[in-house]
Amino acid sequence: MDKQDIKAKRWESIAEWYAQSRRWRNEKPVDGKVWIEPNHAKACEPNIWEIIYQVGHTPLKAGAHLSVEVSSEWKMDLGRIYPAPHLVPAGSSSNGYGVPVQVKTSRDDIEIDLAISQPSRFSIIDVAITRGILQKDDIIKIILGRSDGSKIRAQKYSQDAVFTMGVDLTGNGEYRRISPLPFVSVSGSWATALKIIAPATVDTDELFDIKVMPIDSYAHNPASDYTSEVELKASNALEIPSTIKFDQNPISSVKARVKSNGIYRITGVDMGNALIGRSNPIGAGFSSDGNIYFGDIHGQVYESIGTGTSDEYFSWGRDVERLDFCALANHYGGRYNATPDVWNIVLDTTNKYNQPGKFAAIIGYEWGGRSGHRNVYYRGDTGLLYPGFEDRSNSLDKLWNLLDSQDVLTIPHHSRYCTPTDWSLRNDKMQRLVEICSQWGISESGGSHSVQYALSKGHRLGFIGGTDTHFGQPGHGAHGINEGRGLTAVYAKELTREAVFDALKDRFCYATTGDRILLDFRLNNLRMGQGAEYSTEYNTRKIFVKAEGTANITKAEIIRNNKVIHCHTGKGLSVSFDWEDKESLDDIAFKPSYDGDSPFVYYYCRITQENGQMAWSSPIWINL
Repeated sequence: MDKQDIKAKRWESIAEWYAQSRRWRNEKPVDGKVWIEPNHAKACEPNIWEIIYQVGHTPLKAGAHLSVEVSSEWKMDLGRIYPAPHLVPAGSSSNGYGVPVQVKTSRDDIEIDLAISQPSRFSIIDVAITRGILQKDDIIKIILGRSDGSKIRAQKYSQDAVFTMGVDLTGNGEYRRISPLPFVSVSGSWATALKIIAPATVDTDELFDIKVMPIDSYAHNPASDYTSEVELKASNALEIPSTIKFDQNPISSVKARVKSNGIYRITGVDMGNALIGRSNPIGAGFSSDGNIYFGDIHGQVYESIGTGTSDEYFSWGRDVERLDFCALANHYGGRYNATPDVWNIVLDTTNKYNQPGKFAAIIGYEWGGRSGHRNVYYRGDTGLLYPGFEDRSNSLDKLWNLLDSQDVLTIPHHSRYCTPTDWSLRNDKMQRLVEICSQWGISESGGSHSVQYALSKGHRLGFIGGTDTHFGQPGHGAHGINEGRGLTAVYAKELTREAVFDALKDRFCYATTGDRILLDFRLNNLRMGQGAEYSTEYNTRKIFVKAEGTANITKAEIIRNNKVIHCHTGKGLSVSFDWEDKESLDDIAFKPSYDGDSPFVYYYCRITQENGQMAWSSPIWINL
């Protein structure tokens, strides 16, 4: 093959790359080997990384290609996004920001061409052999970063960072995978704060666990190499050890007990390292309606369009974020086809982590279509996968028909963003909730795809929050104000997947932007998520709000039919008040948009904290 005809491939789109990776799942991998040096790093650690491919029995001749995917979470030093915009030929030298990519081989007679594409979410480095032959055990190195220029920083997320890689042995345009794929094991960096997580609600004299961990500033990862002593402080009515010692293990638990009803918070202090942290509020006797459990049921991993494994996902939610419940919501059709084998991995992993009384793992996936995305969740230990790209389930009506006989929820998310939600489609049996906040933003208000628009048209939707993380870490977002965080809180009598699912189905739940705010909202004899037919007792609506914040609560607003009708301003961590609405329901009711509906009025509560974090109760409805 003439050297002039051989060029490194420029990948036009993420879909083109994913099409290759979906195809090669069903083919035998190449017999070469690949590894990365170094293969361990701390979060955001700058270094020079070598991806080393050792040729197998099949030689790499002129025309062969090697492609490597590098996540956009891997950054250039000095804040420059990898790869640098000013590339110069491999082997040349440049100071300053430098050349981030070089290619070297173990043979002197090899010539290569290099191309770097940035379709979306990651960069793809493609190396083409333009002259010479690499034989068995020969080496080709792709070097990220340079000693005379800029280094490359590892991703900020603590997990095994996989570098997807394919080899086109013959130059025919079909790449085959290398197995196993290379990865760098990323751990947390140095500690900058303390994170203390406790159950949201407890009973008096109940022995419960408090999780304490030093965290880094990059992604609130458990910090590495932390050996110190933390002093724990709380009110006298909360029994807890006075100190906790750390010896390499970045996550520790202690037992605690409360003697009487009330709201408790625990403060941790490491004087030697100037670290401090405060727990979420712990409510003893906060509500008579059951315990409050926090979870994240919207996240993705590598098999979808994210990073991390299913095991890493659930272990992070259970062991690091100390969530009470989790669900995967992989969106297939990207990196992996939705095959039975792939789906069975989700079922098996979810069921493995489900521990009644300790941690609830719920089976789910993300469905995508032109009418907006829906996350599908099953109550039990199994369920069927119906992707949005298959003919049998490529519309919402088809999906609902397939699911009709099952105990299942289909929850719209990012209703104002990406593929906006078409609210002309209604299903009160399965579409009982909406994700009001996630990494996409807050969908509460703002046009015909918003949550408030859906409510005004008659949809009966409770509120949940989720991260929609693509980095395999549920309950864990960007950690800026309202950036990528979101949690769901449910009221349930016990911590089982069935009880959590039933609470969601009953809309006995609320959403937060990530902080574990305690919230109780009632109207007369109704609690959040409920509805009632009109009777004279609703001529006056007695509304009760109680909230405990993670920071000072600045306001608690009562929204009626999408308008703020009362705002209670706060100054401290706690809010509790009653308010009466005496306005005639006939004068304020929404007229029905769907056949069979009656005029209706609904109320919900919105909490805003001094730190910008928010919470929304599910609505309460009155039908006239």
